[in-house]
Amino acid sequence: MTSILRTLPIFTLLFIAAPLHAQGVEEHAGHLMQQTSSAAPAFVVPDNERLPPPSTRAAEALERSPRHGEWVSVPYGAGPALKTWVVYPERSDKAPLVLVIHANTGLNDWTRALADQLAEDGFIAVAPDLLSGLGPNGGATDAMAGADEARKAISTLTPEEAGARLEAVRTHALTIPAASGKVASMGFCWGGARSFEFAVGQPALNAAIVFYGTAPQPLSRLSTVKAAVLGLYAGDDARVNATIAPAADEMKKLGRTFEQEIYEGAGHGFVGSQADRDGANYRATEHAWPRALAFLRQHLR
Repeated sequence: MTSILRTLPIFTLLFIAAPLHAQGVEEHAGHLMQQTSSAAPAFVVPDNERLPPPSTRAAEALERSPRHGEWVSVPYGAGPALKTWVVYPERSDKAPLVLVIHANTGLNDWTRALADQLAEDGFIAVAPDLLSGLGPNGGATDAMAGADEARKAISTLTPEEAGARLEAVRTHALTIPAASGKVASMGFCWGGARSFEFAVGQPALNAAIVFYGTAPQPLSRLSTVKAAVLGLYAGDDARVNATIAPAADEMKKLGRTFEQEIYEGAGHGFVGSQADRDGANYRATEHAWPRALAFLRQHLR
């Protein structure tokens, strides 16, 4: 393993001093998942079919995918149906489910392309639009004018409401005939925080993967976690990383599984913005994606 990767025993994180954000406050308000610059990036992302595409290649990846993907409407009590993208792997046996939780810009082509990559890797990927019903005329992310409108809408979605929507999707996904019955969550940025939160609220979850998302607060809530949790973080993301060590310490006291890795030189949102930071984000993705797949295969058997 190259020097980009730092596996995190608890003591290595105690120096981080960024403040924790209060429960219920949108921790990603104003944050763009893809870092942008007026200058063209110096690093050109290789066309690596073993990794999710960067955001700039998401539409192309979806267009050329041979896998079956479909939109479904998931019932949600008396509320709006949850618009959900489901992609199936090409395999002869039943497959485990992975709930893919989008960032604070809503369900876009990049999230769908990442779900498609999960299907390529053998999982049934289920990506709900958690902004369903919050857009103009009761629409979802695709009804919104852009990322700013999506972020504004997502700031009204409490962790409790997001968790309830995810539970509706989990329940529906378990009825898929090709599903094995094992379920994990995987989230990015805002969705990473929701993935960890979902492990708190749903003890039947088998695994949760957190890409650069904050840990639940207060830490006493972690006592309900039964799922194995994996956190994958950027080295240059002190705001998020400040929540790792306290959560790791609490999970250890509880006898729970919480594995973590930090990728040196990478920035927040590195999987979607792989060209940034002179290739550090791409190299982080090269390490993080196989790590996530190995974790899923271990805990969804």
